[in-house]
Amino acid sequence: MLRQSLSILKQFGSAAKSHDATELLHEDLVVVEQRVEPAKKAAQVLHKKLQGCMHSQAGLEAEKRMKKLPLMLLSVSMAESLKDFDAESSIRRVLEMCCFMEKMLASMLADFEMKVEKEVLEPLNKLSEDDLPEILKNKKQFAKLTTDWNNARTR
Repeated sequence: MLRQSLSILKQFGSAAKSHDATELLHEDLVVVEQRVEPAKKAAQVLHKKLQGCMHSQAGLEAEKRMKKLPLMLLSVSMAESLKDFDAESSIRRVLEMCCFMEKMLASMLADFEMKVEKEVLEPLNKLSEDDLPEILKNKKQFAKLTTDWNNARTR
């Protein structure tokens, strides 16, 4: 319903000149107008909160992200601690296993964060920064053109 209404608003904002204004301003357009600003605010808030949940810096390559993650730093510390134990020590084997697992977790987290950034954060940002303001701009332009058209028609 919302997507359909958004597409209707985009269409009316750019190419609705030959119809009567009362025909064009139907309920869907009013509903869309009421939902655009809250949708924009929600997208901005969600983008900000999701970005705050990220453990690594946005825009970095997977390897650089992984190096800065706390899980990877823990893995490196464990690897450095291995040197203090002899090869047959049970603590060394536990540290080796933990080091390996922490490195795997860091890699998975870096990959996950890259996917979230690409598939969620970028579209949310585009929605709040590009699409919704464009809809509002088209709505204002449509209202102005409708008013101008009505004024010209009454002359």
